[in-house]
Amino acid sequence: MLRTSLNIHLDVLARIEAAAASLKLPHREIIVRLFMRVVRDYRRYPGGFTLVKYQAADPEKRWHCFPICYSKKENELVTDLRKFGKFSVSRFLAIAVHRYLDELVRATEKGMHNYIDPSSWSLGRKRVDGILCWEIYWGKPKPGEKPYHPGKLLRSTG
Repeated sequence: MLRTSLNIHLDVLARIEAAAASLKLPHREIIVRLFMRVVRDYRRYPGGFTLVKYQAADPEKRWHCFPICYSKKENELVTDLRKFGKFSVSRFLAIAVHRYLDELVRATEKGMHNYIDPSSWSLGRKRVDGILCWEIYWGKPKPGEKPYHPGKLLRSTG
């Protein structure tokens, strides 16, 4: 497990704590499941050629440095979110709590948890007309399905 930390606003942390208590799940599990929902809606976070956006400042400094451990696979996923979505991981978490926490609680209460498994991540490289292209895959292709331009697979977690 890889250990890092998230800078979580106390209001966001309170919502995560309430969900964790209600569902009897660790905070870490709630956070990872929230990131899975961000992946589902990746088109909402187009990133672009800009700097990473962080959370708004709080003059009262109501923040908590939350230690979290990610598997190598989960770490690749949140790193990609940051890289391509152009938000800090902590800001993605705040967005996810705002947009997806209620949905997560309702679905989990019904026994539903069917989001992408971060264990299915691959990095590939190919050349197309002399241009080096990097390919990152979240999820496993269906049987018989191939990437658009098959390239050399460099590493995979699943």
